[in-house]
Amino acid sequence: DGVNVLEVTAPSNVTKTTLVDNGEYYSVNWTASDVISVNGQASSGLTVDTGNAKKAVFTFANEVSAPYYSVYPASAYKAESLVDGQATVVIPAEQKYVEGDFDPAAAIMIGYSETAGKLAFEHAVAYMQIKVTTADEAAVKSVSISGNGKETMSGEFTATFADATLVNDSKDGSSVTVTSESGFASGEEVIIAIPARNYTSGVSITL
Repeated sequence: DGVNVLEVTAPSNVTKTTLVDNGEYYSVNWTASDVISVNGQASSGLTVDTGNAKKAVFTFANEVSAPYYSVYPASAYKAESLVDGQATVVIPAEQKYVEGDFDPAAAIMIGYSETAGKLAFEHAVAYMQIKVTTADEAAVKSVSISGNGKETMSGEFTATFADATLVNDSKDGSSVTVTSESGFASGEEVIIAIPARNYTSGVSITL
């Protein structure tokens, strides 16, 4: 009836969009406010599968045809950057604190499919969970992570859709920061999305 839909699956492996603690692992499920970009077009609505929140049907105002090159969230995709199966995706330097969860704007996933009507996402970032404990139980306003090798931690990355990777090999010394106006209580767990790579010199955490 002129409605363009796509069935989209969130990553099936352990640890977007909502992080659900299952005890030994985390699940990532779709939520009603999610927007994905497929072939440069942002979705206009979705229906989450009531029996399996890892699946949802996304609606598009205009037709989208396979192959599908997709980014979640749509806000991370740099418009009209798709060339030869690659595009520019932005990892935000500032991430919002969400209790028991990560900032959806930083939970970047990449999807690629040649099958009409079907699409599956894979994680394109890693998540670091930090439990902040202070001796005097004072709140902490922000937590930052930087690479000790001055790796680029935020900004523009090249997404390769076929293998769901984000790459920026420059050494700009940038960081990613999670902030909270009211502060994190002592003992609170903070989850930060960072580029998925080997940090040969480790990372530094700044409170």
